[in-house]
Amino acid sequence: MQCRTCGTALPSGSAFCPNCGTATPYNVSRQEGNHGAAISPPGNASGGILPPPPPPEGTPPPYPAPPPSEEKPGDLEHSAALAHERAHGHAHTDTPDAHKEHEENANERLILFSDAIIAFAITLAAISIKIPRDPALLVQQSDFRVAAYIAYIVSFAIVAASWNEHHRLFHYIKRNDMVLVLLNFAYLAAVVLVPIGIFFIEVVDPNNIPILLKAFYLFLGSMLGAYLALLLTWIYASRRHRLLDAEMNPRLITYMTMRLLFYPALMLVLLVTVVFPLVGLVGLLALVAALVYRRWYRRGLDISSGSNDVGRILLFSDAVIGIAITIIAAQIEFPSFAGSTGGEEVQKAIAGDLHLLFPYAIGFVVLGVYWLFHYRMFRYINRHDPWLIVLNFGFLLCIVLMFAPINSYAAYSSQRLGARFYFGIWQTVTALLLVLIWWRAAGKRRLLDHTIADDQIRRFGARLVSNLLIIFALLFVALNPAISPGWYLLLYLAALGLATLVIHLRGRRAQAQQVRVA
Repeated sequence: MQCRTCGTALPSGSAFCPNCGTATPYNVSRQEGNHGAAISPPGNASGGILPPPPPPEGTPPPYPAPPPSEEKPGDLEHSAALAHERAHGHAHTDTPDAHKEHEENANERLILFSDAIIAFAITLAAISIKIPRDPALLVQQSDFRVAAYIAYIVSFAIVAASWNEHHRLFHYIKRNDMVLVLLNFAYLAAVVLVPIGIFFIEVVDPNNIPILLKAFYLFLGSMLGAYLALLLTWIYASRRHRLLDAEMNPRLITYMTMRLLFYPALMLVLLVTVVFPLVGLVGLLALVAALVYRRWYRRGLDISSGSNDVGRILLFSDAVIGIAITIIAAQIEFPSFAGSTGGEEVQKAIAGDLHLLFPYAIGFVVLGVYWLFHYRMFRYINRHDPWLIVLNFGFLLCIVLMFAPINSYAAYSSQRLGARFYFGIWQTVTALLLVLIWWRAAGKRRLLDHTIADDQIRRFGARLVSNLLIIFALLFVALNPAISPGWYLLLYLAALGLATLVIHLRGRRAQAQQVRVA
């Protein structure tokens, strides 16, 4: 197409002639359709377009030019990551909240992997504790079992303390890299060796001093390795705020360094004490002085970072309770078929040993009830403090060792009063610890979600207290040898269900009265 005024060839889709400014036929028809007449652009007598008047002197341009880009290290990788996220349909916002959420999730998989290994390590030594079904062996091995219980409780406390420091550490560490991951692997490898060292001390003949010292050195060395790995992890992460929040208080960094330095120093002092008792005593006095100084240095520091996050406590508790249920199953002594593969012999062996599954059934139901209470409790708790962590670990210790009273009660309920009393006392202590956890959290609402209504707090507290009272009452019922473990379990579930129903109905009645008053 050519311009009808000057004959210049017109580009496709153009509205005006690029040479003289005359409207093209396409533009004329469009303007006539919209306004009823063609509107030509302003021009001179020759038909040319008048240029726009220059802006007054000093007037800023309507669209300022963008500043020259300064490429920074990592910008290319960041842009590539954004392009990858957009290409795969992932939304990305560069807001401060989104950046903070990304930092909080950076260590999520590392923490979950660590908690899985620590949960296994904290229950590992309990597998070696067996309750024999032969009464003669039960009496003969009583001293060994007491030593095994003491050894396991010591290893549990040590691993729990190291988990608490790991938990505290990763409140402040916001990012990770390969060096930090490797240091965390070193910590996990040492933690798993702690219960193994305890087990060696437990099984070694006390009269064999050289072997006993080797087992003791393995135990202390594994603890020293675990706490040294934690210390090195913190030093690496806090160096020039490499993996920490840039706004973290330098005094808090120093306090955490002193806190983590105490544990390997204690292990070294204990190792030296074995060889040089006097030097070890001086070292212990120096450590006491260091604790006093650390306490003084902590004044005025806010060390509550991360106290609003109970997610890791929940996941770790669930892992430990799950492993405790499998430990009960691991206690089952499967029948021996003495090399026979005949169907009749196998059926007789299985039929004669079906009662071995009964302790597992009792344990699964009892631990399931405790898990449900723990699950419901932490739906109301949204913060934590040191006392809550200590009480929760006490509850987990009772849960892990629950297989021992259950197996004793199932095997010897009709023969031994001690087995029935042992089972009832252990259930009472476990239920009491649940009540203490709730008391710590609900007292003055110090650790509860502020949106929870008062009647919900009272109802759940009533359920926990009723569970404790039912178990305590059944303690005296279980002392009767005529009450089998099966009847005990049915009575417990029936009483707990009735108490829950009564509490629920009373709560509904109270709500109805409040509605009528309103």
